[in-house]
Amino acid sequence: MEIGDHIRSWSNQQIKTEFEGVDISIEINDRKCNMILEGKSESVKKAFYIVWEVLFLYDGYFYSPLSLTIDDEEKNIDDLIRAAFYKSGHHWISAAILLGRAERNLSENVLKVFDKMRNEGKKDEKMTKSVVNSFFYLHSDGYEKINEDHRLSLYLNLCDGFVNNTYKETHNVKYNFEQVIKRTLDTGKILYGLKLMGLNRDDFCYVLAQERNEVDHYSYKKDSLSTHVFKSEDDAKFYISWYFTYVVELALRASFLNYIGVEVKEEYKDYAMDLINDWVIFENSFDENCVTPYYQLKQFECRLAQKHEKENR
Repeated sequence: MEIGDHIRSWSNQQIKTEFEGVDISIEINDRKCNMILEGKSESVKKAFYIVWEVLFLYDGYFYSPLSLTIDDEEKNIDDLIRAAFYKSGHHWISAAILLGRAERNLSENVLKVFDKMRNEGKKDEKMTKSVVNSFFYLHSDGYEKINEDHRLSLYLNLCDGFVNNTYKETHNVKYNFEQVIKRTLDTGKILYGLKLMGLNRDDFCYVLAQERNEVDHYSYKKDSLSTHVFKSEDDAKFYISWYFTYVVELALRASFLNYIGVEVKEEYKDYAMDLINDWVIFENSFDENCVTPYYQLKQFECRLAQKHEKENR
């Protein structure tokens, strides 16, 4: 499979594990991921999709198949795309942030817990299967061009659904958002990003709850996110919907991983939030200095070009 272009020391990894009698060997190196699964045919097929999906939770997109060999016979790679969501959209592949880095845990127990969670449906009086599938679909190629407000609303619905199906049904949208976002990510970093865009609201989960209700039920809410955008005169307002989309997406991935037994390091989550905030700073040419290496370099180059242009006028 082909993978994104990430810092090698943050991505390269060799993994050996098993799942339901299938021996699994994975080598992630540079831009490639080679995966070998040995076992009975149907078990191998099930194991492959479980592993592929858990790798998505760590890296934020589905690796792209390059070749498929079964019992020494070359097969059509399109056969692997049994659901449209297995083809991630270009946007999410390019914007992906690694949560597990080179420490992705694919132990047998993690795979088993994920398999149980992602397949619990109506027969189990649960809806986590729908939550997981919908989450993957929102990253798919087919969802690349949906309306921004609608996209954010769908991610917020997933927060609500995840909490209701894995912890307890609360019927309190704001509380559910807090369970996913505030218990997972550094609230201070989120507030910093919002302040950059002119949204000085400590109760941002309430604002998101109002946004979801407005978009889903066509009921005007004076405290919704889109109302703030409508009233704001700052150019940065156009980044707010995508900002929250990135934040909620990150929080959901971390929440899924935590639920299946993986504790994502605070360092990795903090870096991810810094990257999102730096994106806002760079795209809006704010005076604040970026803190992540990628955007520090882009910001330096941009400022240098602006200085040369000013000097040569």
